Amino acid sequence: MLQPSSTAKNPDYVRPRPPAEKSAAEKETDKYDSLYDYFLYQNAFEGIVGDIDPGFDWTLEKGKKWNAWPPTIFIQGDADVDVDKDVCVSAASKLGEKAKFFMAEGQPHLFEAGSFLEEESAPMDTVRAAIAELKSIVSQAL
Repeated sequence: MLQPSSTAKNPDYVRPRPPAEKSAAEKETDKYDSLYDYFLYQNAFEGIVGDIDPGFDWTLEKGKKWNAWPPTIFIQGDADVDVDKDVCVSAASKLGEKAKFFMAEGQPHLFEAGSFLEEESAPMDTVRAAIAELKSIVSQAL
């Protein structure tokens, strides 16, 4: 999205299309994507990563970890099929005043990745609102 010789935006940028035929390496990687989907479908992740990632139930104690937890910004599209919106909604609600949640209507996972911040659209308005909140949090901390 940037000019090769500088950090200026390339207004002629077009997001590349994926190749029609996958390479052997991509096909190999797809096996792991399928495994991810399988574990997700089977609701088996807690048994695999539960000791490493206990979720946000610890927030109920409001102890030392809670006090050290930084303000957190969540931004997600409500049409995200990769991460269910309830995951972010739940985490944000458990973090309470330490979290701000921004929902972009009709948007998929990583919806902002192919866009410029200056684009005039409702999804980018959501991104700009999240950034404004982040700037406010950072300026208050400084």
